[in-house]
Amino acid sequence: LEHSRIYYFENSTQEDALLFLGSADAMPRNFFKRIECVFPIENAEDRKRILKILDAYLKDNTQANSLLANGDYKKIIERVGSSNLIVIENIDKLIEDRSEEDLFHIINFTKENNKKLLMTSGKSISNIEFKLEDLKSRLNATLEAKIMQPDDELMKLVLIKIFNDKQLLINPNVIDFLKSRLERSYKSINDFIEKIDKFSLEKGKKITISLINDLIK
Repeated sequence: LEHSRIYYFENSTQEDALLFLGSADAMPRNFFKRIECVFPIENAEDRKRILKILDAYLKDNTQANSLLANGDYKKIIERVGSSNLIVIENIDKLIEDRSEEDLFHIINFTKENNKKLLMTSGKSISNIEFKLEDLKSRLNATLEAKIMQPDDELMKLVLIKIFNDKQLLINPNVIDFLKSRLERSYKSINDFIEKIDKFSLEKGKKITISLINDLIK
């Protein structure tokens, strides 16, 4: 072939995937101005050999490009950026976004370039149903820490921290009052402080137990 092209289409399992070889690249001139031909690979040994080659290409974390939702391509290394610390949230949602390959490349990139990687998830790694076996292997080798709901002491510290971030001076009695009444979740704490901050500005009053009672009536 003048140009070697592998076309791979998977919907459920690798065994059922459609595999073609051809010469044409995915350019407008080949879609709209020419008649191009590709041929299927059905022999099991040939498929195995070609998939091994394709897998090597997909592991590239230096020259590889990722297809974005808007149709543009961007180098994976550019998406990661130059920061020494990379944070990826909600990796358990990647199944919906079909971005397992991106995560796999990013993990490899951070490891090879001595960067720090922090990932969050609503599930433990063992409960995430990833399809990419290499990704499962990488994640199983990472250190996993479970964040529990805050106890009394942590609840108090979180309240103080968020109020301080907003530059709000709060009486310790208010902290104790909220600690015993708010739902024990970080989201509930943040949401309520947003509400009471807005409410105090509307009323032109300091945040007190009385004002909080007015809000929750």
